[in-house]
Amino acid sequence: MKALVVGLGSMGQRRVRNLIALGERDIIGLDVRADRRAEAAQKYGISTAETFEAALAASPDFLIISTAPAAHESFVLAAAERGIPYFCELNLVRDGLLEAERVAASHGSLAAPSTTMRHHPAVALVRAALEAGRIGRPLAFTHHSGQYLPDWHPWEDYRSFFVAEPRTAACREVAAIEMSWLCWLFGLPVRSRSLGGKVSDLDVKVDDVVHFLFETSSGAIGHLQADVLARRPIRALRVVGSEGTVEWDATRGEVVVDAAGTRDVLPCAASSARLEAMYVEEMRLFLEALRNERRYPYTFREECLVLEALEAAERDARREESRASP
Repeated sequence: MKALVVGLGSMGQRRVRNLIALGERDIIGLDVRADRRAEAAQKYGISTAETFEAALAASPDFLIISTAPAAHESFVLAAAERGIPYFCELNLVRDGLLEAERVAASHGSLAAPSTTMRHHPAVALVRAALEAGRIGRPLAFTHHSGQYLPDWHPWEDYRSFFVAEPRTAACREVAAIEMSWLCWLFGLPVRSRSLGGKVSDLDVKVDDVVHFLFETSSGAIGHLQADVLARRPIRALRVVGSEGTVEWDATRGEVVVDAAGTRDVLPCAASSARLEAMYVEEMRLFLEALRNERRYPYTFREECLVLEALEAAERDARREESRASP
């Protein structure tokens, strides 16, 4: 099969590596930047194109959309209208996603949103503990994810890429990433609230810390703190169940299950190789679904429900701010 990878930044080049790891060698890389095209061609031996029209002229069998989130809409719609199956990285705005999914379905072509965090070794261990009933019924959980914004892309100014824009702001990306797997564990949000603000001296006009509270379809009530302030990256989950607790601390690289008088410490250090394997695995799922070997496990409708809950919570926070203003 011939792949078209749209966007050759860090994520697009990762997808090229993923495809090669899975035996796919017929790859075209699309990017308007000549330096990125040259880098990808030199590193991976792929062909490249400067324009979408030129890339489509090569008749790709599927698209991997790895642009900045605000640009996803035009590419998912273009792929759907042409009946070309596509995989799309995490979305931060809902624009065009459901329409593209509907059009793709009318052509019988696959539309696949990213499932990266479902393949994280720690998330897999937490889910296994919950499914086995190790802590009884999950009742409540809290999760904190934070990393200092200038450290995200050390090779470029943090003010120059999409995380500095209000619609695709850094805290929304953090929240969307974490909610994608929290909702997989506990169910989609049915109620949500939010409080956030800019409390640091970072040179961006977006919130740098946000707290989300939400009730899930399973009945569990959760809290998520997303921030871009933590000088040492933080990812820490604690789930309280009717018969025990489960915790994940990414810094320590372990999942701890406390239940029924026992304490199990399960190592899950996420080395660079294991993290890369997450992306390879979700690419494998996409390719297998493309070959009709399995059903793809996530839909854009589900992703949009998560984004809708985040948007509702953000609107709630803005209403509270307006009430508090003199």
